[in-house]
Amino acid sequence: PQIEIRVAESASRTILERIERRVHDMGVIRYHAPVPSSIFMAPIHGDTYMAALPSTHPKARARRLRLKDLAQDTFIMPSAHANPSLYNSILSACLQAGFEPKSVNAGEQTQQAYTMLALVESGFGVCLVPQVWRRMAPSDVILKPLSGQVRVRTGLALVCRADALSPVRRRLIELARQAEALIQKDRRERLK
Repeated sequence: PQIEIRVAESASRTILERIERRVHDMGVIRYHAPVPSSIFMAPIHGDTYMAALPSTHPKARARRLRLKDLAQDTFIMPSAHANPSLYNSILSACLQAGFEPKSVNAGEQTQQAYTMLALVESGFGVCLVPQVWRRMAPSDVILKPLSGQVRVRTGLALVCRADALSPVRRRLIELARQAEALIQKDRRERLK
């Protein structure tokens, strides 16, 4: 079959709405987004969060960083409306670490990775970002793994209408999962 792939960046909520209205056939969202029962979701990539700090931050060069070490910092948060899964998972992590983040929310734009990292680089605050974003971080942003008990997981999932789960879509999901397995295997071998 002929398949046409178009890539357009949107918030998870927008992607889900477009799939429900049949504007798009499939999409990639960050989980754990609330997904309506009419949507089939297949996780394809697991990830953990890292702290993004300006290079001038007092803890940027620390050997270890716990999330609770950032309790007094201002957090750049994603839009709760446009990306509730990302917002809620970050809020939940902070609450588990024993604090409610003081946040700066620059509106809908903070759903985009580059905007969040640019705000960190400009010194507006710190944020939690998926490890996969480390390739996008400007040189003046330090990404630090979090140690301690709070380990927040996130990831990506392919989504489509549950009533439209065709053999082609199933195959695409299978291929995405195989690609992720190869990437993880390669990553483990490079760490040896």
